[in-house]
Amino acid sequence: MSWKDRINQEIRLTTADGEIYNPLYLVSPRRVDFNVSQFEFINIDGTLVNRQNIKGYKYDITIVFQEENHREKYLKFEKSVKDKRPIEVLHPMYGLFNAHIVSMVDDPTALSNTTVSLSMLETISEEYPKTSQDANDQVNIDFDNVNETISETFNNDTTLKTADTNNIANKKDEAYSLGASSVKSGEQSNNYILLYNAANNSTADLVSFLIYPSLFLNRVTYRLDLLKRQFNNLTTLVSTSNDKKIYELFGNSLVSAMINVCVTPLEDDYNNADDVLNVIETVSNLYNNFITNVDVMQTDNGSQLDAYIPNYETMSQLTSMVNYALANLFTIALTANQKRTAILNADSNVILLAHRFYGATDDNINTFIDQNKIGLNELITIKKGREVVYYV
Repeated sequence: MSWKDRINQEIRLTTADGEIYNPLYLVSPRRVDFNVSQFEFINIDGTLVNRQNIKGYKYDITIVFQEENHREKYLKFEKSVKDKRPIEVLHPMYGLFNAHIVSMVDDPTALSNTTVSLSMLETISEEYPKTSQDANDQVNIDFDNVNETISETFNNDTTLKTADTNNIANKKDEAYSLGASSVKSGEQSNNYILLYNAANNSTADLVSFLIYPSLFLNRVTYRLDLLKRQFNNLTTLVSTSNDKKIYELFGNSLVSAMINVCVTPLEDDYNNADDVLNVIETVSNLYNNFITNVDVMQTDNGSQLDAYIPNYETMSQLTSMVNYALANLFTIALTANQKRTAILNADSNVILLAHRFYGATDDNINTFIDQNKIGLNELITIKKGREVVYYV
């Protein structure tokens, strides 16, 4: 079938309640998000790839409800997609797939139609295999194993010179400067100083110092931003193999710390799917950046003078931990509250809107007010054209 024939076909959205919708649609691209990089090692056959990579497509699809009753059509659709189960999509360009709507924007401001922007994540139809191992427990086990391996392999692979010791001290000072300005708890601040001072004693103590910010009593996004700044502060302008091994040591530790952040959220860190997906994207991007940098540093021939080849065991364990943690976060995102955005086509108020989206109880009204940061000037009337958000 030619693309011209395909584009003339309707899109079909079958929601979990059995309703079928055939709105107009705009052709838009799709992409695969959060795939981690492959990594190849000199003198090691094959490529390091983990089957737990997230491979679902992300679709940003715009649909349009028309005719005089376009608002009624949309409101029926809105009610259907409050069901958290995936919808079935038959797309003229991309075929048949199941997907979760993770965000939706309702725009009726054109008056003659309602335009709806959908952000969807493709999902498999079966449930994920059930295991007796708690995901957080498994990540904690992997976290301890990875950090032990980071220390052991660095000690086994590296003979430090005076210049290397100075290099490590400078990187440690830079990391501490960023971390000390971010820690809030007085007890943790004292612990951080102690770990900083102890970091000169052994590689294991240095790794403990580098991963400690993952335990700061701050929001997940705040801790990830700190670790990202510490990582970006590492220079990739390296010359000797020891410089590269030191970069590998710091990078491995900071990526490992990021994974620990993911499994130690505060109570309100993962309120909705967007919160979780943003965390996945931050961690995935930094991990891919680290892998790319180490890949560039690797020498073509392991036998040449001052050759550098990253440690296979460390990178393999780190990759497995990253993939396992992100896969479980992805599962959390699919079951978390999903964001919806509505652009008001008429004046309204908090009671009517809370009733429409949640049901008119005092708790729901307060929730709606908090989510939309509604001040005193909007308690009576919320004006036409205002964007409001709610979660299903």
